[in-house]
Amino acid sequence: MHTSAALSSTCRKWIEEKAKNQLLTSKLVDSALYEVQVVTGAAKGAGTDARVYMEMFGVEEGTSSGEVRLLDVDSRQAPFKRGATDCFAVSGVGRCLWSCVLVWLVLCGW
Repeated sequence: MHTSAALSSTCRKWIEEKAKNQLLTSKLVDSALYEVQVVTGAAKGAGTDARVYMEMFGVEEGTSSGEVRLLDVDSRQAPFKRGATDCFAVSGVGRCLWSCVLVWLVLCGW
């Protein structure tokens, strides 16, 4: 036989789980995964070992992917070598028309 407290606890867990699933679903619907290809020039001195970041900006005011560090998913070779094309997976807002992409690097002294 179930007590009132046990049923209340079970209902509360069920409601919390349902709310969590709905929040997760809404986040998945509102986000997308983009493939970003970066082509590094082949000229002498091209390429970098620095940290490279990017941010995508949408047509709608305030729409942005946020600052994203481009990390190599394929760890067999370091990214941004001279003459290379590197691919990165970047998450951002789904169903967005992007108007600008800003790319920058941060040099490290150590």
